Amino acid sequence: MKASYLESIKLIEQLHRQFLEVIKAELDKRAVEDINAVQSLILFNIVEDEVTMSELTSHGYYLGSNVSYNAQKLHQSGYIDLHRSRQDKRSIKVTLTYKGHQFKKIMDGFIDTQIKKLQQFGLTPKDINHTNEGLKKLESFWNDLLRYSQTISKCG
Repeated sequence: MKASYLESIKLIEQLHRQFLEVIKAELDKRAVEDINAVQSLILFNIVEDEVTMSELTSHGYYLGSNVSYNAQKLHQSGYIDLHRSRQDKRSIKVTLTYKGHQFKKIMDGFIDTQIKKLQQFGLTPKDINHTNEGLKKLESFWNDLLRYSQTISKCG
């Protein structure tokens, strides 16, 4: 069990890095130079008309990156608008610009193409769902460990 557990941890990180490389290759193919793979993923995870920076951070995992820094870069490149919340001046709201919406459509098409290729590769929706179930259980396990650890540190 220990070897399988450690392999899973290693694979999770490797797969995420590899996915970022796939995104980078797609950006290179399209000659997109004003956005990187992590920033593309951040844009793709803006699923509502307006999200806060904290929601954006919690909706995705951006390996080795600072979401605030990348949001500033996306703002400077014209993909998103940033503005302070009227209710809570500490909260920054993020919205996609026209350019951001257009890029998100490109990413949607890119993901759709990958899904077709997944099926050609022999991965079924059942395979993906089974993998996701296992990963969600692992996430829940880690969340429980964190809560337990935080409880112990408050009592100690």
